[in-house]
Amino acid sequence: MSALASRIKALKSAPEPEQVRLLVLDSMTPGQRLALEVPIAFVDQAEKVDTPLVMVGRARPGLVKTLFMDGLQVLSHGVECSVAETQRNDDGSAAVVLVAGRYCELVDVGDDDGDSSWLGRRGRVRWLSLEDRSSPEEQATPALLARSEALEALVVEWVKLVRETGRERQEGQLERVLQDLGTMPDAASPSARALWIAGLINPLPGLGVAFEIRPAVLMAETADLKLQAVEMGLRDSIERLGQAGPPF
Repeated sequence: MSALASRIKALKSAPEPEQVRLLVLDSMTPGQRLALEVPIAFVDQAEKVDTPLVMVGRARPGLVKTLFMDGLQVLSHGVECSVAETQRNDDGSAAVVLVAGRYCELVDVGDDDGDSSWLGRRGRVRWLSLEDRSSPEEQATPALLARSEALEALVVEWVKLVRETGRERQEGQLERVLQDLGTMPDAASPSARALWIAGLINPLPGLGVAFEIRPAVLMAETADLKLQAVEMGLRDSIERLGQAGPPF
């Protein structure tokens, strides 16, 4: 009952949802970078419009907590993206690098902002703090802290195996991923740590050594469920990396 009361109090004190521009493309976790080619109209809009750009991924069968958008299921959680690099091309396209930032929950999907899906559509999100340890979902119980702390050894083992088995698809790929993500969050910030690990083993571009766990981690309702998802993903990937031949 106390946890329920805390949850109700947290919801009442939560900030109002904010209007955003919604781009349905891929799941990203905070800190990840995505390089891609886009229509020049995407760049023009990003330079003119102050509305935050939020990216969400498309849902796969069996995933819960999705929203319908013109018959398409999209994930209920995503991240704010900023355009970090832009190179305009002569053919009317542009090469951009998007950097994932704030974590959010999608609460409403509105109309398209233009004829192209690259221009996004209107939506509203509620920003979620990865450092708010007062909410019931983030309560640092001894069991939760132990699970979170134990992940560090698995991450070290995973990184070592990727390097030793030569699984990088590009020279220096893993180092760039680690540089983009920054230092792994402390065990006392379990949700932040879980999202960091998800971004590590499912980088952009992918390494192809782990199942896709980012959607499940993004949408998990509690820190413990997030940790469980990345723990399973890490252990499975470590087992695959220790076997001869391709992991999949």
